[in-house]
Amino acid sequence: MHYHWKGIAPPEGENGDIIHRIAIKERQFLQRSQFDEIQYGPAALKRNAQGTILRPVITAHDHFRVLKNRFPDVATHIIAHECFLRGAVITAWAERFRQRLSSLWFVEEEINDDDCRAEWQLLGKTWQGWWQNQWQLWGQGHNRKMVCSLTGSHLEQGIAVNLAASRRFVTWLWQQPEFQQSAHYSAKRVTQILYLLTEKYNSQWNHI
Repeated sequence: MHYHWKGIAPPEGENGDIIHRIAIKERQFLQRSQFDEIQYGPAALKRNAQGTILRPVITAHDHFRVLKNRFPDVATHIIAHECFLRGAVITAWAERFRQRLSSLWFVEEEINDDDCRAEWQLLGKTWQGWWQNQWQLWGQGHNRKMVCSLTGSHLEQGIAVNLAASRRFVTWLWQQPEFQQSAHYSAKRVTQILYLLTEKYNSQWNHI
């Protein structure tokens, strides 16, 4: 299935603070044709390029299916605040969720000082979205994060929930010259580059 842009761009100037961003994102979920749909923007392959642009939802489901095959017994899933990611995780590990053997968390972060080692402090709670899910607001110096348990996990576990692993990888990825130049390459070449960079990154952590 090819990817066709048909979305509506979010209003400008509606970033706001972290609580406001959560509320806006929840409203955007409800405005989609279906919850598991997402639009990233107009996209087109270069002329004569070999490759296919897929809907992000499809690639997410495939990604988590691969992870499930490699790590079938994962008990805790921490994802960015995006409902199509939630659907992909639940679909991949459906049996474990059915047996209440896994937990799932949404996280929204505002990290201004990645080196801060102060203790996270619970600053408050808010209820957001159609289902009025409870979100916790945590503070650590100039950093803020909001976490939401989607599976009834103990809320005190929220202090340890974060996207640090994802942030670390994204920061590393943007530092790689191959990735910085990827806009000049074909879709096939970009895919090859990402495979190689993934292996490079994983091998670094395997030797730590």
